Amino acid sequence: MSRRLEPQDLYAIQLVEDPQITPDGERIAYVKAEIDRNTYEYHRSIWVTSASGTPGRRFSAGDNDTTPRWSPDGQSLAFLRGAAGEVKPKNEHERGRGVGKPQLWVLPADGGEARQVTWARYGVGDPEWSPDGASIVYSAEVGEPDDREAEDATLHDKRVPAVRTIDRLWNRFDGKGWIYERRSHLFR
Repeated sequence: MSRRLEPQDLYAIQLVEDPQITPDGERIAYVKAEIDRNTYEYHRSIWVTSASGTPGRRFSAGDNDTTPRWSPDGQSLAFLRGAAGEVKPKNEHERGRGVGKPQLWVLPADGGEARQVTWARYGVGDPEWSPDGASIVYSAEVGEPDDREAEDATLHDKRVPAVRTIDRLWNRFDGKGWIYERRSHLFR
C-alpha cells in the first residue's frame, strides 16, 4: 500500500555524487550526501564499493568530503575536505590559513589515516593526479582578500549603507565589495 510523501521523508533520501572508478576497474569511490536532521545541512562523505556490486562502506571520516580521485596505480585516493573550523596547520607559518576552506587530503586505498597536503588560504579545487602519480594538480585562488573579507564585524550592521560609487566592474550585487579581485592558478 502506498502513502503520501511527508516532509520528514526527505531525511531518508541519500544522494550519490561524483563516482570514480579505479584504474583497474575493481572499485568505485563516490560521495554520499545525507541531510542532518538537526542542522538541516547536507553532510558528505566518501564511500567505496566494489564494481561487482557489494554494499559500499564509508571510507572517509569527515562531514564534508568531496571530489574523490584515484591515483593512477589505484593505491591512493585524493579528495577535498571542507573543514568545519581551522585546518590542521603544517607549521607555524601556515597557522591561521585555510580556515574552513576545502583542502586537499590523501588517503591510502586500503584505509588508514588521511593526510592533509594543502593549506591554501582560500581553499583548493579540481584535483587531478599526474599520469605518473607523483603529484597532484589543483586550482587555488591567490591574491589579497577582497573588500568583503577585509571588513570587520560591522558587516552585519543593519544601518543603511552609505552610497557607493562603482568605478570598476564586477562589484557584488549587494554593493558590499568586489569580486574577481583574485586569480585562480594551477599548482602541483
